[in-house]
Amino acid sequence: MQLPRPTRILWADICRDGGSYELAFTDENQRAWHLRLPVKLKDRGLWPSRERRLGYFPPVLRGQHPELADRVLDWDTAEALGAALAELTGAHIEMGGAERANAMIDHLRKRGAL
Repeated sequence: MQLPRPTRILWADICRDGGSYELAFTDENQRAWHLRLPVKLKDRGLWPSRERRLGYFPPVLRGQHPELADRVLDWDTAEALGAALAELTGAHIEMGGAERANAMIDHLRKRGAL
């Protein structure tokens, strides 16, 4: 599967599971994509906290259409997608804004390290 070429970031946010990130974008064909960066925690205690974060697992890319199955990205691919997304953070982003999008992109650059 060839990576989609992002043209617009729709939203970016952090989840209440201890710090996973999610970002939605559209590509040149106006297809919607969802990128999730799952948090890696020391344990799954009752209340997730920043102190338990160890880093991030490789991201998962999901297309909005049935033929676009979920794909776990390797870190090289994730970095390349992050670089393409970084070029779009100057435009208006709905929920989460550029701050959340840039935070996620930073973790992609760092290959999941904190």
